[in-house]
Amino acid sequence: MYTSLNVDLPIMTQLMIKASDFFVNNILLVLAGGFVFVLGVRYFLQTDGGRQLMTTLAFKAPVFGKLNKKRELTEFTQTMSLLLSSAVPIVEALHIVANVVQSFEYKKGCLDAAQSIEKGGTLSNYLKGNPAFPPILGNMVATGEETGRMDEVLGRLAEFFSRETDHAVDGLS
Repeated sequence: MYTSLNVDLPIMTQLMIKASDFFVNNILLVLAGGFVFVLGVRYFLQTDGGRQLMTTLAFKAPVFGKLNKKRELTEFTQTMSLLLSSAVPIVEALHIVANVVQSFEYKKGCLDAAQSIEKGGTLSNYLKGNPAFPPILGNMVATGEETGRMDEVLGRLAEFFSRETDHAVDGLS
């Protein structure tokens, strides 16, 4: 139709035709490029930067971000509570929790908290100073440190975060 009117095709149409021709004429190159791209993404996601990017995206996702964060906080508090009630030293417990949580941000937070405690700091001060952790966690851990019942406080927090996670899941359905 455009040819009979002696009119040039719109730019977008020309680009679509050229892209289609390229894909049809270079199918092996396109498949090889796709394969290399998938391998590159897999490699990137295994690096610290890739894991950090995935955590950031998982926590900032519109619907599932809060759910992911609450699930991670539930894992963190439950595991810490169980380990501390079993008389595992807090630094060792944080190293174990770092291997349990999926989030790169919380893994790093656990390891940094362990270092802070080894240098004489408290877990509550570290949690209060790290924006990745909600304020309620730092405040409740401070109460647990003062009373000597951190395992119980973390157990209650785990129940709280678990209920919050369940409510979020119910809200989705």
